[in-house]
Amino acid sequence: MNIFQKSWVHFLILGVFFFLSKQLFFPTPLPIIGPVSQERMAVLINQWEIESGRPPNQQQKKFLVTTELDREILFRQALADGLHLSDEFVYNRLIRTMSFLEMNSGASNDAIFEQALEMQLHQTDELIRRRLVRQLERQFLTQNPPSLPTNEELLSEFRRQESAFKSPARYSIRHIYFPKDRVSEKSAFAASFDLSGVSFDDVREVGYPFLSGSQFIDHSPEQLSRQFDNKFVSQLVSKRVQENVWVGPIASSFGDHFVWIDGISQSRDLTFSEAYKDLMAQATSEREGQALEMFIQELRNQYEIRL
Repeated sequence: MNIFQKSWVHFLILGVFFFLSKQLFFPTPLPIIGPVSQERMAVLINQWEIESGRPPNQQQKKFLVTTELDREILFRQALADGLHLSDEFVYNRLIRTMSFLEMNSGASNDAIFEQALEMQLHQTDELIRRRLVRQLERQFLTQNPPSLPTNEELLSEFRRQESAFKSPARYSIRHIYFPKDRVSEKSAFAASFDLSGVSFDDVREVGYPFLSGSQFIDHSPEQLSRQFDNKFVSQLVSKRVQENVWVGPIASSFGDHFVWIDGISQSRDLTFSEAYKDLMAQATSEREGQALEMFIQELRNQYEIRL
């Protein structure tokens, strides 16, 4: 007897047909991500305004929304992978949070941690969310490292943007410092000396101690801005200074500075070997960004996203 003539086979075929039809015409709905709440959107806009000094336009608001939803997707994936269960930072932070809430009740740390998870405190802790998203990204890149660029690719990129690779000018300086509340002393110092004929050693005992010191050797403008501020550096650079001369007074947020120029190394173009490290870091960062974007896109496909 042909097996297809048996009644149980007919029921099996019908069952498979109805199952496949259900999956085709009535697929299981995807979990929903979004929309971003008005309260959270207000926080994101406020952060943007603090960092940029201006409110976001419509395109920038859309960027904030999509970035926030992507972070939520990554956070959920991190939880699904159990990253919160083995991360020391998450463990310690939740225990501290429970202690702050006075809910430790003398139990062991492991028990307190389990209680915090049951209360879902990790779900609303911004630092934990950021930590887990970053840990998930690192895990993905460790397991799926993008290929490194070849020397030929780096050389081609170097030639394409060669003018962008420069060694910054470097300054060796010493300075006499007067705080903001010593304006009269600063004016007296400036009036007492013809600085064109005075060396730094002649007046090194004048002025006040400066937190970062009085001498800076072979510093780039960026390094000097960390010791003083951008205002100081922009004035110094704009004066087109020469060696063994005084410049000033130059104002900073700390006060006023009379600056003695010991030496200057002018900016110059870097060679390929000098730019190699930056080229490799730039290319690696770009490839990691592309890999993460593909990873996030795969995760997006698992959700219904509501903007």
